[in-house]
Amino acid sequence: MDDSPGSTNILDDLKRKAHPLIRRGNWTHAHYALFSRSGFTSALEARAKDEDMLLVGPESLLTPVE
Repeated sequence: MDDSPGSTNILDDLKRKAHPLIRRGNWTHAHYALFSRSGFTSALEARAKDEDMLLVGPESLLTPVE
């Protein structure tokens, strides 16, 4: 298992794999969400903001112990 932050290549791979499904379903738009326990690169965070995509990391799912 890779512990490096999610990067734009993960998004590109997801979109490449989703493209045939989107066409087959005759949809006009897909919403993407990526989950990573190691966070995301700044490049992916910027791209996600531009493309209105959801990024979910540990800070979104876990509450720190006080």
